[in-house]
Amino acid sequence: MSLRIRLRTIGKSVSAKAQQLYSPKELRALLLFLAVGVGVLLYRGGKELYSRVWPDTVPRARAEARHKTDSLFFALSAKAKRQDSLIFALSEDSLNQSVSRKTSTVQKGANIPEHSIALNHASREELLKLPTVGPVSADLILQYRKSRGGFRTITELMSVHGIGERRLEKMKPYLKLE
Repeated sequence: MSLRIRLRTIGKSVSAKAQQLYSPKELRALLLFLAVGVGVLLYRGGKELYSRVWPDTVPRARAEARHKTDSLFFALSAKAKRQDSLIFALSEDSLNQSVSRKTSTVQKGANIPEHSIALNHASREELLKLPTVGPVSADLILQYRKSRGGFRTITELMSVHGIGERRLEKMKPYLKLE
């Protein structure tokens, strides 16, 4: 039996089994998928073969360096750097050495005695005295307290949105439950 006849019989048996398993539309889609896959592999292999046979005349690193200095992005960013160079205009009082600005570096919670704020009875203003608590956090604490009928433990404060372990540890020394 010749090779041609043998391949033809194998092809017919494969075709018959494929028709049993797949509809004609599925077979066409499968063949198209296989053809595209083979085409991609040939393209990749051909591209690699081409770059081996005919290497770049200019080394890649030098071409990339030239591209960076030649590109529109480089030109625009160089122009932006020239325009954005900082020019400071100082007022006269800032140059005067006799004028000194005093900034207060009082931390929140510095004047509050330990365990002095009752978590279940504190007002918004009292909560604002706590470290890491701002107006939004104070409102969220009050809202949570109102909806739950109060806190059962101080660690329940972590259930309030935005309060985690670190924030709680900073507030904890100033809080008491009742």
